[in-house]
Amino acid sequence: MVTFGLNQYEWQSQQRLRVASTPSVGADFAYDPLRSAVAPMDVASEHVRFLQLSATAAAADTAIDLLKSRLFTIGRGKLWTIDAAGVRRWAWARLVAMPDIRINVPSIRQAPVALEFRRYSPWYSQTITWAQMDISASPTSFGVANNGNIPIKLMTIWIRASGAAGLTHPRLVNTTNGYEFSSIRDGTSANSVLRVDTELQSVKYANNDNVNSPPDDVGVTYADDFANFTIGPVGTPTQVGFMRLEVGSNSMTYSQASGTPSLRLEMLFYDPFA
Repeated sequence: MVTFGLNQYEWQSQQRLRVASTPSVGADFAYDPLRSAVAPMDVASEHVRFLQLSATAAAADTAIDLLKSRLFTIGRGKLWTIDAAGVRRWAWARLVAMPDIRINVPSIRQAPVALEFRRYSPWYSQTITWAQMDISASPTSFGVANNGNIPIKLMTIWIRASGAAGLTHPRLVNTTNGYEFSSIRDGTSANSVLRVDTELQSVKYANNDNVNSPPDDVGVTYADDFANFTIGPVGTPTQVGFMRLEVGSNSMTYSQASGTPSLRLEMLFYDPFA
């Protein structure tokens, strides 16, 4: 772990959006292929600058050596911020150059340090959200909150049977934005579980669920179940991504093709921030 000094501390964040323009002969401006769609985020640059203060010149050498070693050996890691209210957020990031350090003889104990990171994710809340709903009727509607300021695209969803025939052709719809997925998988026991991971884009099924709290899944033997899975409305799978939660409250509906559901639906995610 590396903690940045606060003496003359500066943080500069830069992030471009991936936009495209197509010029047309004889026409002003250009055509925007994205139309009203939101532009995807590009990799961000995070610049951190501070003054490394040390009691002696020897202590300055030691501190700088330690800083270089720790930053270099971390590789990709979590870059953390703390705001004025003490709220912590993190993002996946990587150092892109060894620390830029300036030392001059008159002030050898005061070394300006400049760091640059590439950030590969949004900023995430420190605490993970675990939303769960016991379902015993089809359809069942419930709400899930995204307390970030941008949509949630990465999450893990478990559909855990609690009865012998509790899971039959499950379907989950976010009626707030129209995102949905479904499966023709039928559970065979109270230990059946379907797991949908939107980050890895994987769908797996197991019949030895131990009902451990996520995200451990200790002892559960999963097998690939993607062949039974459909994203978007059946017959028109044009949806991008398995599921998405908009900022604020999201209205969700669970249903299944037949039978009475007896299951628990669980969603695990971090609230994201731009």
